[in-house]
Amino acid sequence: MNYYDKIINNYLDYCSSQKRLNPKTIRAYTTDLKQFTVRIPSTKPENITPEILEKYIRNLHLKYKPRTVKRKKDCVIPGSLFRHRNRIISYIYS
Repeated sequence: MNYYDKIINNYLDYCSSQKRLNPKTIRAYTTDLKQFTVRIPSTKPENITPEILEKYIRNLHLKYKPRTVKRKKDCVIPGSLFRHRNRIISYIYS
């Protein structure tokens, strides 16, 4: 079990119960979040920097279509994985 398992499960529960996302979207988010945790350096969520996210998103653009990248980015960034979420969101979306 890595640092992210509990956080991911809590976020997916929130997406399902509060945001009422489609089960197919939840399944896609599950995959996206698991892939994210595998591809980032082994670090605690509070140590993820905008630079790490930027590099991750840049690599997504090399592998996936823009619509897929948008879903993965929309899933990972607001996914309650980061202590400084507002700073990171403003950095990535600016």
